[in-house]
Amino acid sequence: MGCTSHDNFDDSYFNSSFRSFMCLFLAGECMKDKLKITICLIPFLVLFYFSLGSEAYSSEEDKKLEQKPNLTMAELWNGNYAKDYQSYLEDHFPLRTSFRKIATNVEQAFGIKEKNDVYFGKQDQLVEKTEPQANGKKMIQTLNKVQEKFNYINSSLMLIPSKSSIYKEYLPDHVSSSEVEEMNELYYNLTINDINLVQTLTGKKNDYPLYYRTDFTWTSYGAYYAYLEYCEKNDIEPVPMTEYEIKKVSETYYGDLYYKTLDGTIPADTIYQFVKDEPKYQVSYTKKEHEKDTFYQNDYLKQVHKKGFFLGEDDGEITITNPEVHNGKELLIVKDDSGNEIVPFLSQHYEKVYVLNVDEAKNLSDWIKDHEKVTDLLYIATMNHIDQNNAWLEIR
Repeated sequence: MGCTSHDNFDDSYFNSSFRSFMCLFLAGECMKDKLKITICLIPFLVLFYFSLGSEAYSSEEDKKLEQKPNLTMAELWNGNYAKDYQSYLEDHFPLRTSFRKIATNVEQAFGIKEKNDVYFGKQDQLVEKTEPQANGKKMIQTLNKVQEKFNYINSSLMLIPSKSSIYKEYLPDHVSSSEVEEMNELYYNLTINDINLVQTLTGKKNDYPLYYRTDFTWTSYGAYYAYLEYCEKNDIEPVPMTEYEIKKVSETYYGDLYYKTLDGTIPADTIYQFVKDEPKYQVSYTKKEHEKDTFYQNDYLKQVHKKGFFLGEDDGEITITNPEVHNGKELLIVKDDSGNEIVPFLSQHYEKVYVLNVDEAKNLSDWIKDHEKVTDLLYIATMNHIDQNNAWLEIR
């Protein structure tokens, strides 16, 4: 998962509180009243000023914090200093996280069902709000054009459906989603293979937790069933689930949707790892210029971004070599911030697997020409996030 901080929360509570305070201060009927108020407030203002932190990051909110702006005449004159300083005050407001949690609880008590595009769903679930993806058709056209250049490559598109498309029962009353219909239309216009996961995931949704309750994306179980669907479409004999030992590697994971709401009533998620006897893979990270013999990075389990356990955080390009496979097949996976969990499953069937973040795939045609042995290409895109990443439209 790919992992991102959450800097666009609705902080209207703090904005309104700050403005209200200033209005009360300026509302004195005379200078004498203002002077009395000022004298009384000085100790509290001094205490407040020195209580402000200077941290750059909040692990409680998974958020980069605004830093104290530098005072210059130019910034003061154009108003940027006041604006930036207000943002700094809001981010370093004492007990900010506690106030946000209280605000969430109050909103739920008053029957509010949504916050920052996240529904407070049923059965202790946070559910991301789905929106029509304006760039969906353009993305399909882009992928079709790439296929025209490389029609000898076996190419597929896997759209990851939102939790609400599989678990409609989690949605609040009177809320619906048209995402499945939109996905079907995109697949209809596709000239490469479609890996439609809706039916498979819906059929298994009561057997295993396919999605995290505090995140928008799939668990290892969801990724496993996506792997089965891929294998069926590509005539690959999958590894049965019974051959894996399924371990709980963390029971304290909180995903993106939690940090958007800070809903403390939702229990933490469990991260599962599918384990079996495997060869010593060669996992090479291009940007970091290092190599490992495993997909899994335990250090991330001690951090906020625990999903980095699967291949680490997105590194641009990763090359995986399986020394026990000699079938002449190489797979290129182009994906967004989701999808890492499926890579270990697919790597069992190819001599090499290349994992390329879509942000690094603008010159995909040149990349393929430089890797002539690639036989298969799989695009993995989170359906509800297509519009969030224009890189899908920039592939050439």
